[in-house]
Amino acid sequence: LDPHFVMLTLQPEARESKTTVPLYYLGTGETVLPTLPPGKLTLRVNLVGFENDGLVIDDLTLRAGETLRDPRLLPLDLRGLGRAAEWTLLLPGGQPLREGKVRVRTPGAPEHWKASTDPNGRLRLFLPQWVDRVEISAGADQWTSAVVRIDQVVRFPAVR
Repeated sequence: LDPHFVMLTLQPEARESKTTVPLYYLGTGETVLPTLPPGKLTLRVNLVGFENDGLVIDDLTLRAGETLRDPRLLPLDLRGLGRAAEWTLLLPGGQPLREGKVRVRTPGAPEHWKASTDPNGRLRLFLPQWVDRVEISAGADQWTSAVVRIDQVVRFPAVR
């Protein structure tokens, strides 16, 4: 699981505000978090773009001057959050869409997110387990879209 696909949200019990940070690993596998005030808090771990899905741990207690060590966090297995998905994007002539800018969204989602293909036209994402298809759009001036299943070759009729 690439840490760049995961976000942590920390919400102190007594506050309306929350802190959302990307998940970064130290060489030890520990996570670097911002300085938080002591007290009770809720931790939410989710994939980027899927804030309503994920892992929630309530009633964590952070004491002044201490490192948060809760048995529910050691180890925190995030593999169940989703699965890797890959597509090969091809232009009308069959050549790969090399390092192309694309937009992706799950069917029914109001917003899309930006991604890029690699030099071989492959698009790799990490998605929630329930997602079985996505809408992928490619283009510059005009966008061409296709709704595709996971791990499918995508042939665009025209990309401009």
